[in-house]
Amino acid sequence: MIAIQKILYPTDFSSDARQALNHALFLAEQFDAELHMLHVMTLHNDDPYNVAYHFETVEDLDSRLQALATSEMADLLKPHQNDVLRVVQAQRKESHPVPAILAYIQEAEIDLVVMGTRGRRGLSKMFQGSVTEETVRLAPCPVLTVHSDTEQTAVDQFSKILVPVDFSEHSRQALLAAVELAQTYDASLQLVHVLEAPVMPDYYMSMVGSIASDTLELMERSAYESLDQMMEPYQSQDNCPAYSSHVIHGRATVEVTEFAKEQNTDLIVLSTHGLTGLQRVVFGSVAEHIVRLAECPVFTVKAFTQADD
Repeated sequence: MIAIQKILYPTDFSSDARQALNHALFLAEQFDAELHMLHVMTLHNDDPYNVAYHFETVEDLDSRLQALATSEMADLLKPHQNDVLRVVQAQRKESHPVPAILAYIQEAEIDLVVMGTRGRRGLSKMFQGSVTEETVRLAPCPVLTVHSDTEQTAVDQFSKILVPVDFSEHSRQALLAAVELAQTYDASLQLVHVLEAPVMPDYYMSMVGSIASDTLELMERSAYESLDQMMEPYQSQDNCPAYSSHVIHGRATVEVTEFAKEQNTDLIVLSTHGLTGLQRVVFGSVAEHIVRLAECPVFTVKAFTQADD
């Protein structure tokens, strides 16, 4: 079961962060959860608002920034002031947002983080990865990421939820979350398994061509059967969502995002762990790549999370 009692919405008040607010509000209402709004004040040497460029004291600057953040949070919630919401507003001061976000998750016992995929990181995003990607990688709870540079689907009109499945225990956990989210959104599921062909020199391809073709056909049949088996435990539920199974060939990170785009998928649900081996160490996890490339929101589930407990 997904136990969502507290939702964290980190914001830097950029338009990128605002896109995620509607999703946070919708889920807070659906799960009757407490919404925590967190703003992290960061001051860097290359920040034009650094105190070094002003005559005011550090204390005065902190007070001004806190007052500004409080005002911005109030403005964000104004359109929803008639909604029945339990909202906690928090501010932290840190040299980088991620440590503050992670500390707050532990401190407030957050069950879900909802955040945008862009922020005020400039070129550092290119070289160090975005705040969102770091949070996805390090947060102990699920994270819902929302892109800001694509047309947004109304949060209450999600109809297709995609679940990449590699048949690991981690992807089974993602499927469990996807089923519950499909019930929440009244959506159908798209179960996708990607067969990644091994890299082989051309010299050997002529020798194994027919064998490889037969093997791939057998693997496809087996994959479709396994996908159906994964859904069996949910078939007895009265509100079990409808689902379709898909087996495609290629690289998981590319094929999943392309499939989602072609099928007009509204949400991708996946585990942040899987059968990636050394690829995770060298290139980053499949989940992080999908978070970066997918145009629709992505709900990432940790292998072991607070929600499991």
